Amino acid sequence: MSEKLVFPEDFLWGSAQSAYQVEGNNLIMTGMNLSKW
Repeated sequence: MSEKLVFPEDFLWGSAQSAYQVEGNNLIMTGMNLSKW
């Protein structure tokens, strides 16, 4: 039972981290593009 409860939380946490990394990369790329102008 405990494993079934932990897995979804780990999965959601991993998804949140991935989404956060993608957003961070997008912000960095946007900042670099803006600095070129």
